[in-house]
Amino acid sequence: MEDEEIQQINKRLESDGIEASASIELKLRYVWRKLCQTEEQLQNNTQEINDTNERHFNEKSQLEDYLQHCQTLMNEFQEYTVEMAKAKQSNMNQQTRLSPHSMAKSEMTISTPLARNRSAFSSPSSSFSSPYISPREEKYRDITNTSKSSMDSVLANIKLEQVQCYNEELKEK
Repeated sequence: MEDEEIQQINKRLESDGIEASASIELKLRYVWRKLCQTEEQLQNNTQEINDTNERHFNEKSQLEDYLQHCQTLMNEFQEYTVEMAKAKQSNMNQQTRLSPHSMAKSEMTISTPLARNRSAFSSPSSSFSSPYISPREEKYRDITNTSKSSMDSVLANIKLEQVQCYNEELKEK
């Protein structure tokens, strides 16, 4: 058994350039250097794995925070959509009660400065403008006329845009 091990050691040493006839001291020094190099590589690799795990944990935490933020935005968006639908329905009910002349007058006069600023972002075909809708939300105000599957598609697109923006921000860092 020991002879087989010695033969394997000698074969390995010969493959590494140390002759079998070399002195035991030379072989021992060679093995010692190999052991020290291997231990150093192991320490370096262990440190690299630890660093990578820490980075992964931090990125995972950031991603979870971002996904939570996206979920909050989606919930807010859905709440705004419901509010807009109610307000639009209310506006439509009110418009049916108004004469064409008074309806045009009510659309032209916007009472609050916030509402005046919002009207600058509305499309020419819009028949509804609200003082509590941001320009970004106003962009999606016509979504209330779409079906449930279209709404899900729009929400998925918004989420995709937000993830892409987040990825771009991470690349810049």
